[in-house]
Amino acid sequence: MNEITVTITGNVASEPQGRTTSTGNPMTTFRLASTVRRNQEGQWVDLHTSFVNVVCFGRLARNVQGSLEQGFPVVLRGRLQVRQWSTDERSGTAVDVVADTIGHDLTFMHGKLTKGMWRPTGTDQLADPVVDSALSELAEDGAPGSTPDSALESTDESTDEQADRRELVSSGAGSEPPF
Repeated sequence: MNEITVTITGNVASEPQGRTTSTGNPMTTFRLASTVRRNQEGQWVDLHTSFVNVVCFGRLARNVQGSLEQGFPVVLRGRLQVRQWSTDERSGTAVDVVADTIGHDLTFMHGKLTKGMWRPTGTDQLADPVVDSALSELAEDGAPGSTPDSALESTDESTDEQADRRELVSSGAGSEPPF
């Protein structure tokens, strides 16, 4: 299947909202605003702003929930999905991106990042048992700061993620306004 892959820079326009799908897979959604800027006669001018709905699954959903807040500048790569929606009174088109990766845009902010996943409570402890185990083994071996690639492989089931996407569409999300 051909999918349109997009890269978008912008600001988180709404607080990320976390849920769990019926298959138990974490899902986080938020709105992203991207404003076109041009340098006209030596001054930067904001032109139009585009808004997209962002959907994240699995590890990315958990990490987004603990790492992003409204207003944060981010770089996002994902798969574009355009859908029609309607209610009794209105109808329109929504632009969704199923995110594959999201990162802080360090052009406009700075911070220290930590490998692993944040616990939903917001504590500073890692929540990924695979990463926790790998880091513990490395500390015992005297090699802090290096993590084997096998320890960072995703444990999320792609079939569960596909089922969650189908559930999102069939649950009526396609019949609701995008905001």
